[in-house]
Amino acid sequence: MKNVFYLVIVFFIPQLTFSKDTDIHFYGTLISEPCTLSLDSEEQLIDFGPIVKSTFNNNTVAAKRNVNITLNDCDISISKFVKFTFHGDKFSDNEELFAVTGEAKGIAIKLISEDGDNISPDVPMSDIELSSGTNQLNIEAMLVGYDLSKISTGSFSSVVTFSMSYD
Repeated sequence: MKNVFYLVIVFFIPQLTFSKDTDIHFYGTLISEPCTLSLDSEEQLIDFGPIVKSTFNNNTVAAKRNVNITLNDCDISISKFVKFTFHGDKFSDNEELFAVTGEAKGIAIKLISEDGDNISPDVPMSDIELSSGTNQLNIEAMLVGYDLSKISTGSFSSVVTFSMSYD
């Protein structure tokens, strides 16, 4: 019986001597955003597909694709305007265009707003008035051959991100 008592003491005393209370701290920030970005507007992949080099001329567009950004649940009591800024590498021959990387050379991506305005890298667009509910920004992405003598074939890509600010 004495041995059983010692076993009980050996198993339970360490738990009593090593127990300690620990706190868990929860934190965060509650923010008020006028709109939510649609999941379909995040991480978009725009495929220009194969393009024949001979379709390019100096400063001409060889391919166009639509890009749509949807804002949902907009509450104009919080903010009535949104301003988009598109960020990316600038094309060395024309800083109003977005550069591409890869094997293809002499080409760039041009973004145009619904109003026909050029969207330059890191330059905020004009304010866009929001309406309650869903709002959509439609832009056109164009693949431009800038200097025909510098165009070479191969794959290309470009990453353009955007930020939104509300007024």
